[in-house]
This record gives sequence, structure tokens and C-alpha cells, in this order.
Amino acid sequence: MADATPRDPAELWRDMIAQWEKSMNAFASEFMSTGEFSRDMNRLMGVSMRMQKAMQEMLGRYFDALNLPTKDDLKGIGERLHSMEKQLGRMAATLERLAGPADVAAGAAPRVARTKRFRGEEARKA
Repeated sequence: MADATPRDPAELWRDMIAQWEKSMNAFASEFMSTGEFSRDMNRLMGVSMRMQKAMQEMLGRYFDALNLPTKDDLKGIGERLHSMEKQLGRMAATLERLAGPADVAAGAAPRVARTKRFRGEEARKA
């Protein structure tokens, strides 16, 4: 005899989705296992790569005409800035090492003795 209690609608929905997923997986697995699918995907990827390259070249010419930097230009600038920062860091470390521990701890820059007096200073002192 038939089941007297009605089934849960959510359970019916889950069963339907599960069956649909199984059938789609079976179809996709069968379709993707063919050599024809592989060849077509290879051709499609080749076309996509050529389109991306052409678009990049076109945008490069467009940015050049507008006198704007391209992504590669900005990347090159960033790399050069990074290199300069590293060099400055090495120079600062060398200067700190040469300055000695007393001057570094005090944070003072070495002072140069002032020996020459200007005419204006002589008049003020007199």
C-alpha cells in the first residue's frame, strides 16, 4: 500500500538535485574523455591567448599615445624603486657602522668645526 504520510518537499528537492548532478557528471565525464574535446579546448585556449596578446599590444599603443604608463612600465618603476631602497638601506647601515656606537646612541650627526668667520659676524661681535 502507498505511504500515507506525505514526503518532505526539501527531501524531494535534494533527491532531484542529486539525480541531476549524477546525470550531468556522467555526461560531462563521457564528453570530456573524447579526443575531439581535447583538441577543441586546445584550439580555444590558443585563440584566447592570441586575443589577450593582441589586446595587450593595442592597449600599450593606446597608453603610449596618451603618454600614460603601461602595467609593465609601472612594474619596472617599482622594481627600480625597490632596488634603490635596498641600496639606501645598505648605505644607512654602513654609515651607522662607521659613525660608532656613541654617536648612534645619541642620534647626533657628526659636527664640523667652524673655523672661518664672515665679515658680518666680526661686526656684530665688535
